[in-house]
Amino acid sequence: MSSQYLRSLTATLTLLVGATASGEPSALFEQGQTAFEGEDWPGAIAALTQEVEQNPGHEMAYILLGQALEASAQALDTDGRTEEAKKAKDDAVAQWTKLLSVTKTEAVRRVARKGFLRCRDVDLSVWTGRDPFDVGLNIDYRHLQEIDDEEYVDWGGIGIPPIQKETKHFYIASCSEAMTETLGEVCEQVLAFLNERMLDGRAWPLRVPILCYKDHDDYVSVGKNPGGSLGVTVPSPLTLTTARIGMFQVANEEQMEFKGADHPVKGNLEGTLPHELTHMVLFEFFGGQIIPRWIGEGTARQLEQNRKDFEETAELARDSVSGEFIRFRDLFNAAEYPTGGENLRFYEQSAAVVIFLAEHGPEAFRAFLDELRLQRGHDAAAAAALGIPEDGAVEEFERQWVRWMQERYVKNLKETEEPDDCIHCSECDDCTECDDEEAKEDGCDAEPCVKCVKEGMSTEEIEALPCRPKCWSRARPTESPLYLPGFDLARTLEHENIGEWSPVPIRSLDDFRGVEGSKRHWKVDGDRLQCLLPDGSPTAALLAIKTYEDLPFVVRCQAQYTGDDDAGYFGFAQLDLAGDESGVQALARLTRGAPFEVMCVLESNLTLFLDGECAGRFPAVLPSAEDDDIDYPLAFVASAPIRIWGLETITLLGKDIALRSDQEEGEDQDEGRDPRPRPGRPPRRPGQPGVL
Repeated sequence: MSSQYLRSLTATLTLLVGATASGEPSALFEQGQTAFEGEDWPGAIAALTQEVEQNPGHEMAYILLGQALEASAQALDTDGRTEEAKKAKDDAVAQWTKLLSVTKTEAVRRVARKGFLRCRDVDLSVWTGRDPFDVGLNIDYRHLQEIDDEEYVDWGGIGIPPIQKETKHFYIASCSEAMTETLGEVCEQVLAFLNERMLDGRAWPLRVPILCYKDHDDYVSVGKNPGGSLGVTVPSPLTLTTARIGMFQVANEEQMEFKGADHPVKGNLEGTLPHELTHMVLFEFFGGQIIPRWIGEGTARQLEQNRKDFEETAELARDSVSGEFIRFRDLFNAAEYPTGGENLRFYEQSAAVVIFLAEHGPEAFRAFLDELRLQRGHDAAAAAALGIPEDGAVEEFERQWVRWMQERYVKNLKETEEPDDCIHCSECDDCTECDDEEAKEDGCDAEPCVKCVKEGMSTEEIEALPCRPKCWSRARPTESPLYLPGFDLARTLEHENIGEWSPVPIRSLDDFRGVEGSKRHWKVDGDRLQCLLPDGSPTAALLAIKTYEDLPFVVRCQAQYTGDDDAGYFGFAQLDLAGDESGVQALARLTRGAPFEVMCVLESNLTLFLDGECAGRFPAVLPSAEDDDIDYPLAFVASAPIRIWGLETITLLGKDIALRSDQEEGEDQDEGRDPRPRPGRPPRRPGQPGVL
């Protein structure tokens, strides 16, 4: 630590906090400062420790003491005195923590927060099972779908719901007495949670209108909100703080299915409302500056209390193992929402990075946001949050995230996966809430029995129960190789439990179907298919494969490039119910020489393998439950002379390979798209202002 740096640091901090609490430097402080500047760490520590004991409000003394302890720890560690170095580091953490509790100055809090994060040790391999974004909502849904009055009041060109109430921080308007009351309670609870996490508990100066319309039709026609969205946060055009939040009360069946809700109001109260309130707080926190898209969407996504974070993290963890994720610099610098296959990944990865930050604790999350708000960039933000050097901090952040994704995913499966047939009851002498007959009807043979766990209970509430549910304790890890770190999907498909492959005979083109007239570009030669397109063809020939497999399934074959150039393109396309292209393709270059073993997996992704190596992956269009019988789900795609043989298929249904349901696949885009299109498509962003 250079003398020039120390003098600069001392001058800067003196300007921030003053010389002493009383305005005059004490003899102890001057002694400590002199020792500090001379890099006499023991002398500085001794003098400054006495100073903060005698003058507990002397912020500058805390700062120099924390810095001296850090420098001492580094020097001791260099000398090989590990235990003494650890103690000095722990002492530095204690001093930074004291300063955080003492100071009321935002600039000093930032200094103390960074020092605390630099010195503390974090072990993310110890997973508590607690969700850092669990607000703890406990909503009584009785009567919430009832409509009392829908005579909207005109307000500058938009209609305002008639039943209104003011709370401390919100102006609530809906079409129901019960809904207005509940909205007020939920809004205040979520705001208090966000305020503590992001704003250090400072006073909230605004009263924000929450306009809840009867249904989606009124939300669009009366409230002038974006069609297809479930909620919107509308910023003031002058200040970019929140002008109002729009949502609606009663969802239809399609919207309920899309949000995975079992009640017409539940998805909007537990998902949409916390999402929009997060945008509101971020608008205020960033004070009119442009918010990086990933942090805005990722944080709002995590606050949705009905999200399926575990299932979403699952597939992204798989991808992160093989390097198939958006590089962090690209994610952080994205000025627009990505298009095509990267759009879904953008939302999922943003949410996963946010939860990773939150796992480091509220101080790390706040430090990250602070640096972004001060426009210091993502390297400074990552360095502050993780306590790492600023140079190359984004790349180190990325490496730590990938490791955490793998480790956390496996721990989730081992510690929290609960059997589908779990009965929440347990033997307990102190609990007799259900008698033996009820217990037997529920399938529980424990005597006496108690149904301990109620819907909506938090982990803390469950752990506090006088009896521990036996289903909770017998949660078992998965045996699926898909969920192991570094999994190899190609090898997984050769797992001994996968079953028998079904040959697809190649006798004539009658067993196949062309797409948009492309059948003319194919012929059968013995037991082989041949694409007749010449090298350098500007078009591609598609040939649909008729299968009798249920989704998800795998197709594999041998394929060989037979042209005169160096290589030709070959792969698979997903077809829709009408037998047309869905826009989902996975292609690869087949080089001249020996044939390739080609394998295509159609699940929540369309994934292509050449000789066991992943050659391409694209988010698939998942059919609804009513549309699962598709005769021609896949088609060969070739743009050069390609020969194919050894065609066979196998279904993965029931093979312990998890698929996300329709609503889970699209949840993180719900506010920006019509909930009716099939999941897997990139979300449509409305052209109207507001954050969805």
